[in-house]
Amino acid sequence: MAFRHPFQADQTAVIKYRLTLMASVMAHLNTQVAKIKAVTGVRAVRIVRVANNQTITIGRYDRKEAWEASAEQIASIWAGFSEFMTDEPLTRDGEMVWSYDR
Repeated sequence: MAFRHPFQADQTAVIKYRLTLMASVMAHLNTQVAKIKAVTGVRAVRIVRVANNQTITIGRYDRKEAWEASAEQIASIWAGFSEFMTDEPLTRDGEMVWSYDR
């Protein structure tokens, strides 16, 4: 049975990249792992390619307050991707209401 995690919050970003730079985006992601690990409250980051030049990024935090407190660190990480993006990320955040992990 799946259950609700009331203590977790998620932030989602839809990002469009220049198609010719997707390999560079993936390489840059690998250089950001230490910065992501340093963000207090981050439980997971998932990136899903939904089109040739578009991804959805989902960041999972212990709680909304952790996400809010990490805004400066996250902005610094996002700034490193600006050279690859064609538009500003479309971001949304909210409380996780259902999850299933095997």
